[in-house]
Formats: sequence, structure tokens, C-alpha cells
Amino acid sequence: MVVKAALWLGVVVWSCCGIRLETPAFLDCTEAGFSAVWTAFRRRATVNAGLGWPLDAELALAAAELLERFDDVSTGRSWIHPAGAVWESFRTADHGRHDPLIPPELQVSPDGFGDGRVIENQRGAERGHICLYGIITALFVAYRHAVPRQLEDAHRHLELIMWLLGETQGGEQLFDFIESTSWPVRSIDVELNLEMAKSGPPIRFLLFSRLRSQTVISTVPSMMLSAKPPRCSLGLEGLAVFGVHPATSLEPASAILAAEQALQTSAECDPPQDLKVRFYGHPCPSYSKTGYLCQWAQFVLPHFGQGSQEPDGATDPVAEILSEMVDLADRHIEKEWDLHLAMGKLFKFLQGDSFARSSFWLCSGPAVLCAMLRIADPAKIMLMWHCRHLLDGLGMHSNSTATALLGLLRVMASRSTKCLACEVFVAKQAAWQLAMPEPQVQRRLAIYVEAYSWKGLSARPMEVLVMRSMLWTRLPGMYFKTILEAFVRENREVLPLSFNFATEAGFIPYSEMVLHRCGVLVPNDLTMAAFAEAYTMGFPVFLPEDEWLYRLQKSVPYGFMVHAAPFQGLPNTTHWGSAAPFWYEKTRALTSVMAWLRLSDFSAWPHTKRFDSVPQLLRGLIDTDLRETSAAMRKWMAANKKEGLYQWSGLLASLLHDGAPYVSATSSLAMDPQWAKLKTADVTRNDLLYSALACEHESFDNFGWPTFRAVLEADAAATAEARVMSYNAAMHMFLKNATADKAGLEGRCHLGLACALLLQAWKELTSNDTASKVTWFVGLAHQLMLPLMDVSIGMVPLGTWPVEDIMAAVSAMMEERRVATAGRQLSSTELPAKLEKSAVVEELARTGDRLKYKLLSGTGPEEGWVSVRLKDKVLLEPCGQDDSDNTSFATRLEELREEFPGCADLKVPKEAEQWPDSDLHNFFESGGLILPKPAPKVTQKALPSASPDEIKGPQFAVPEALQLQDKLLKAFKSSEFQQRLKRLQLRYPKRKERGHKDGSAYFEAFEALVMGVYCRVLPDYGLAGDWDGVRDMFAKMAAAMVNSKASRRTVGTVKTRGLLHILPRR
Repeated sequence: MVVKAALWLGVVVWSCCGIRLETPAFLDCTEAGFSAVWTAFRRRATVNAGLGWPLDAELALAAAELLERFDDVSTGRSWIHPAGAVWESFRTADHGRHDPLIPPELQVSPDGFGDGRVIENQRGAERGHICLYGIITALFVAYRHAVPRQLEDAHRHLELIMWLLGETQGGEQLFDFIESTSWPVRSIDVELNLEMAKSGPPIRFLLFSRLRSQTVISTVPSMMLSAKPPRCSLGLEGLAVFGVHPATSLEPASAILAAEQALQTSAECDPPQDLKVRFYGHPCPSYSKTGYLCQWAQFVLPHFGQGSQEPDGATDPVAEILSEMVDLADRHIEKEWDLHLAMGKLFKFLQGDSFARSSFWLCSGPAVLCAMLRIADPAKIMLMWHCRHLLDGLGMHSNSTATALLGLLRVMASRSTKCLACEVFVAKQAAWQLAMPEPQVQRRLAIYVEAYSWKGLSARPMEVLVMRSMLWTRLPGMYFKTILEAFVRENREVLPLSFNFATEAGFIPYSEMVLHRCGVLVPNDLTMAAFAEAYTMGFPVFLPEDEWLYRLQKSVPYGFMVHAAPFQGLPNTTHWGSAAPFWYEKTRALTSVMAWLRLSDFSAWPHTKRFDSVPQLLRGLIDTDLRETSAAMRKWMAANKKEGLYQWSGLLASLLHDGAPYVSATSSLAMDPQWAKLKTADVTRNDLLYSALACEHESFDNFGWPTFRAVLEADAAATAEARVMSYNAAMHMFLKNATADKAGLEGRCHLGLACALLLQAWKELTSNDTASKVTWFVGLAHQLMLPLMDVSIGMVPLGTWPVEDIMAAVSAMMEERRVATAGRQLSSTELPAKLEKSAVVEELARTGDRLKYKLLSGTGPEEGWVSVRLKDKVLLEPCGQDDSDNTSFATRLEELREEFPGCADLKVPKEAEQWPDSDLHNFFESGGLILPKPAPKVTQKALPSASPDEIKGPQFAVPEALQLQDKLLKAFKSSEFQQRLKRLQLRYPKRKERGHKDGSAYFEAFEALVMGVYCRVLPDYGLAGDWDGVRDMFAKMAAAMVNSKASRRTVGTVKTRGLLHILPRR
């Protein structure tokens, strides 16, 4: 269900299933103590944002006044610290190392636990006067209006926004919750524009929603299987599992055990024998906040194999070696360690452990441990499982040692060693960082939790489990929790939910987890085992959208696969370009990190519920059909298990036995949603069209188009007709010859220039309102669109340029000005006496449909002004016409061309001679867009079907008519058209009220939107892309309408969202 937000007395109301969720007033600055100017400014900014943030002089002035009035924000963030308006107390973490800037009205004291602080709010008088997100919006508006002037320090506005959002040196954004309010600014847009501004001039303005994702993957590694997996057993004598993270090791180990058990269940096989497993390594962290890992290992691992304890109770040497590499007690800090001493311990351990020597080796990382095992026994068959902690242990070594170990890993990829990865992202990163062949991807199955199933709605239906994540121990996580609690408190009467935070509860068994209504997971890296576990248990889980997840993940003290640069001595890997797969988001470009985020299982697996704000999360917790979601998750995971176990069997057989590997012919990976999203084909015509229309091809770089509106704010009046003709010629040539070897449009950004012209027209309408300029801008924009109308290319892809939206807004405003002007012309004094029906008058002057006359005969006022026509009814008609009428029409055309110089070459239809002056004037003023409305029909009732004898003129054959109907139906039902239609309906909420101006404005905008479909479809059938073409289509459909199939299809074509009569009806 789509969330609908409505402003009511300054409070955002979120509707879902009949429940209204109100946003706490302190977020929108509507509670007592805040000036009404904040609400007025927010509403104006929201309207402007809905149009794509066009230039608005009044909005810029309001923002400047707010920034001047509250200029004390530059003296310290403490003045607008949300702690002053959000909560009474919270605990900081990490021994106060990152204490926030504390406002003077807050008191700080130890919390009694020795690892934090308690901050109590004394609620001083100053806190209510400055609105945090209001100031942020004002700064964003200031930057937006500084872009056209190319001010050198414009990016300072964005830097101050990041500072106000609580950005620290570690990249944390403490108060990044603006999406949960009704303020229209989005943090991701701030980051994107700041990143571009820092990259160098010219500064540009871009909304993230209009940025196309980078492509970071071209092929998907195939799963290599043996020609025939063994019938009854894999032939493993034992399984020795080496690793640092228990869950990372248990995933492949449990899959191998399940694959072995599946082989042994055949009736032809001997009684099954248990495969013995032992886990080595997996040191237990001593830090209290990560002690749950020890409890988890003690609770889960014994069900699958022996633990990592020596018979005398001492920790095994592998765990000691790993503990010496990395400090697992606190911040995952690299430590200095001696490679030779570690290898000595490893040799000694292997000599004394017969089970390890005789078993199949599974190494789940870090990579340096796998390399050391290969050094200890070069001939041993081993499987390397890359999922987490790829480069642990290399950070404190010299480049020579690290390079040598990595070089060994590259030569390990042989018949005796197989490398696998748990996700596409990990495979790409392992290949990049280790400079080795890309590992094959084997999806996680989390078989070790399949004994548990979700029971939430019958156990604890109102309790939501906030799953464990490092975010909740950091300041942003504490603020997140406070905002969440504020929403629940504000809506406690309609939202009876409670949240259990796993971080505060220690270890929670799986049997306890599945009793909750659902889970909320804010992952601190891309490969958290909890995600796959939730799927196997059918436990519905909600995750932040990628845009918010990117920012929230900055809060963890280290990133996934922590190294931010390759070691020296590795081969040059520049083919990855700017999208090198390093998950070190504090220093990586936003677009690069976002591209890799979309490769994660979070984004690729179906049935995952995403949210980008607290209200959307709460709405999902109530609105989602959790039973259906759980069943879909379990069904999807069961299908993956069946295929996954088959792949594991074949893969291990190919590694343990002779036999050439091959790609399974029965594999359904090609149909997998994950691969379907990632697989990319060769460059196609559609790719080229998108690249050209979105102006993302490299040929546009020098012209500033790739990041939207670099030239948009330039004075579009400098664009001459000759330049438009040149653009059109290039576009015609490109559309005709769009193939992979064509470079593009040589910097001519067609739709971008059309948007620039239309926005200039909009700006002129809202300021000077000079009709000639407006008409010139609109006329040039219309000419730029003609090539796209002449050559059918389908709907313009979403995310390119909002031409239709801006055109609809400009058309509606032009119609509003026209009606207002007509109203002013009718302001002459109304006389009580009327002209009689047979009166004859002499024309003295004429303005539009208003005629100044002198009475010649008949009764009535001697002179005055009178309307020639009223709507479609003629009131006065000329008498005694002669051949001078043609001269009069030519004179009118000449006068209109002089009045509207942008329409000097505008083609005028022949029937225009019969048009009234007002319609001809509207035609020129709109640049040829507005044609006279057809005469109203005598009746709105369905007419009887025409008999074949009554049908005249050329007709469509029934198959051709059906094909045309299908194309129109598909276009009108497309999500793009429906989204634009919905935006129109939201823009004119009072369109159905009798006499309200929204009615006519909506109708004009609606006609423009509908015509955008017709002008793309009708030319394929030899019809003009205008209302004349629509009328011709109706006429040529007459014979086909006799066919019952076509008639039924037409009548029921598009009834949704008020689209009746867009298609021809019988």
C-alpha cells in the first residue's frame, strides 16, 4: 500500500490501513515555541521540491531571511542539538570517546556502568526557537540558488548541512532522520551534491532519484559441477573447519553435511554414517558487548561437530594465532604478529592432530590463515570460503610480506584448492583484492536454523525484534532508537507495538527469535548471517533502503573488508574504474558504494521489506501481510536448498575425484532474481537511447550535462532557432542510426535543453509574465520534441528528464494566465440595455473576442463593447463578407508572428481561418501546443454501432486496430504514466470542486499528459501526433468497432484513475 502524506495544521499524517500515524511535532517544528515562519517555509519548500527544485526567487529570499535571523548556528552545533528537543536522557558508548557537542542546558554525569554517560535535558528556553531541519532546508535552498551563479564557496552550505546533521570525523551522521519528517530535503541529495562540488568546477545540482546507477558487473560466474555427483556419499573421512567467525564457518559446513545426508538417503545406499566435523579457531571475544558470539558458538556448534577446545581444556593453537592477528575484544584492530612463530605453532598443531591431518579442509578466512594452511601442507585438498574477514592479519605487515602471502593465494587456485564466495559482492572484491580468478558464488542456505520456524502472530504478535547490529551501540543508533520511541509514543493509541533490542538482551536463541512479530535489521556490513537465517526460518525482516543504509553504515567503527587500497606489488586492476569493490564507505564515492550495495543479498533477494524512514517502517510493521511474506520466504529458500545441495555435491565431487567439471544443464540460476538483476547484455539500442536522452554518454561531459542542470540555469534566451534546428538534425540522425559504434549526440543534450527552456518559461510566468518570451521558450521546447514525436521510440525512460511534468505545469500556468487576462478584458462597464437580435453594428476596434462597435441599425446602446462569442455559441457574425476576409486572416497571422517572434516559422493549419481570434491567439501563445477544443457532442450516451454501409473513409483492419489499442492500453497502464497521473491529482487536490481553478488547470495538464502518449503511438499508424490525429484515429476505428472483440476491449480498456474516453469507444 502506498503511503499518503497530508499536511494538516502543520502535522504530517501517514495513512495506512485506516490508521493515521502522526509525526512528533518537534521534528516538523510545529510545537509550542516554534515560530509560524517554519511551517510557512516548509510548505513553500515542499511545493518547490515537488517540481524538482526549480529556481524560485521568493523561496530563496525566505531561506536567506531565516539564515540571517538564525545566524548563530555558525557559532556551535549545540544551539540546535536535537537533544534539546527530542529526549530526556540517553547513554553514550565507547567510554565517551565520541561524546557529542553538548548544549549548555544539558547536564552530563556518569551512568554507573563505567562505559558511558547520561545526558539529562533541562529544556532551556532557547531550544524552541531554532528548527534543525528548517535550517538545513534553508541551506539546501541557498545552495540550489547559488549553482547558476557558480559561486566558489557555494558548497559551504552543504558542508554546514552535514555538520548540522552531526557528521563526525568518522563519517557518522548523528541526526540523519530528515526523511522521517515532512521537510522535503533528502540527506542523500546533500551528500551527492557535496561530492560533486568538491570534485571541481563547474558546480552542479543533481537529485539522487535522477541518477542512474553505475554498472559494476558484466558476467556471473557459472557453478561448476561434476559430470555425475556420487550416488551415496562424497567419500569424506572427516571435515576440519578453520575460521575466525563461527557463523561464517558453519554456513558451508552445514551445507556440506546436508549434501552428504541427501546422498545417503537413497534406498540403494548402505545405512548412513555420520560425517565427523571439528571446528578450529573461532576465538571467543573477551569484550562484554560481543560476548554473545561465545554463547552462540557454545549453543549452536556442538549440534554439528566438536568445539575448538583441546582435551585439556586449553584453547587450540589456531584460535591463538587468530587472536594474535586481530584484537577481537573491542574494535577489530590489527595487531603486530610474527609470521614465523605463527607458522611454527601451526606445524606443531597439525603434527599432533590426526583428525585434522586426515580430514577434508574447509577454510572460511581470513585469507592469510588459508595461505598458512597451504604452506603447512601444499598437497592437501582444501575449500576456501570467502564471506567475511578477507584480509584480517595483513594490515600490520610490511608490503613485501603481505604481497608474498597474497601471491601464494593466487597460485592456490588449482585442482586441489577451490575458492567460493557467499555473495556476488564478495566474489568481486576477492578477485580485485587478491588479484585471482573470480570465485564462484554459492548462495547461503543457513541450514543450521531450519529446525526453527516463525510463530510470531500466534506467540508475541505485538513485539518486534530489533536484531543485533553495531549501529545500536553507537550514538546514531541511540538517536535512531529515541526517534523510534517518540513515534511510538505519539501514536500509542493506534500503534500498540513494542520493540525488543537484541543488543540489550545478550544472546537470544533462535527459538526465542521466531516468537516475535517480525524483525528489523540495520546491518553493519553486507554479509550478516542473520539475513539468511531469517529467510530459512521464514522470519519477516525489514531493512533500510540502500540510500539510508549507505549513511547508517558509516556509524560502525570499521567497514566490511576494511582495507581501502590494494597492497603494493599487485597487478594493476584499473579495469574496475571508479567502482573498485572496497567496502570502506567513509572514503568511497557515493555512487560507487551504492552500486556495490545493490549487488548484496539485501537488494537481490525477494520478499525483503525495505524502508527509508521511521514512518514507513511503522507503516510496514502494521500493513504488511506477514503470513504471506513468511510463506514466500520459506518457499524461495526451500527451492534454493534443493538446487544448492545438488551444486555442493557436484562441486565437492569435482574437487575430490577425477572428472572434468561442467556447467549444470539443469541449473535454474538463470531464472534467479539475483542473477536476473545483475546480468547485463551487450549494448542495445535501448541502452543507447537512454544514454543519449539522459545525457550520460561521455561525449556530454565537456558540456556539463551528466549531472543535471549545469546549463539549465543559464539564460536560455541565448538559444537561437538555428541552434534548435542543429540539435534536431543531430537527433534525427542519431535515432536513425543508433548502433553500438555511434558516439552519441556530440554533447547536444536534447531533453536537457527542452527542460531548460520550459523552466525559463515557468520563471517568466512567475515573474515578468512577458507573453512573447513565454511563447518563444515554449515554442523552442516544442520544436526540440518534434524529432522524438516523428520517430517512435516508446516512452522516455524514467529517471532521465521531467519534460512532461514541466510541460504540464507550464501549460496549466499559461491557461491560468489566459483565463485571468480574459477576465480583465471583461471588466468594462456592463450596460443594462442589450443589442437586439437583428441589430447591425460597425466594428471600431477588436481585442480577442471582444468587439468595440457603433450601432448602425436596430435597437440597443449606440456604442460600446460586446462579446463576439460565448464559449461555443456565436453571438455576432459578420455580414456582407467579401474577399477581404482572406487578407484579414493573413494580416492577423502577420500580427501574431510579430507579437510572438519564437513562432515565426510555426505551421498554421488550414482550418485556422475558421478559428475565432481567441483560439488563434492561444495557438500562437502556446507555441502550437493548444488547439481549439472540438465541439461538444450532442449526447454523452453510447451511440448505436454504425453499420458497415454508414462507415466512410479508410479504415483500420481489425488486427491492426487491436494492435493499436494494445499499445495505447500498455502506455496508459504503465507505471510511469500512472505515477505522473497521480502526481497531477496530488498537485490539484480541489479539481472536483465546482468552480475551483484546480479544475481547469488539472484538465489542461491532463490533456498534455495524455497527448504525450498519443504523440508517440499514433505516428506508427500514419496518424499525426496531435488532437487531429486522435480524431482521425476515432474515424478509422469505426469499422473495427463493429467487431465485438475490439469493442469489448475498448470499453474496458482504461477505467482506472479517471482515464475513460482516452481510447475510442463504440
